[in-house]
Amino acid sequence: MIETEQKPILTPITKKELAAQFNVHYNTIRTWCYKAGIVTNGGLITPKQLKRFYEEYGVPG
Repeated sequence: MIETEQKPILTPITKKELAAQFNVHYNTIRTWCYKAGIVTNGGLITPKQLKRFYEEYGVPG
């Protein structure tokens, strides 16, 4: 039997929700997004941006 790695389904989330996942302050997420080149203009972080964020900083857990 071959095991395949399942990728998590990414949905749009806010920076506050992302901060809760990483257990850090909202301003920390703002800084990390800026350093990763992710611009949200105060809106949601898209799945594509979230994937890039996780590639840069890892998946919380």
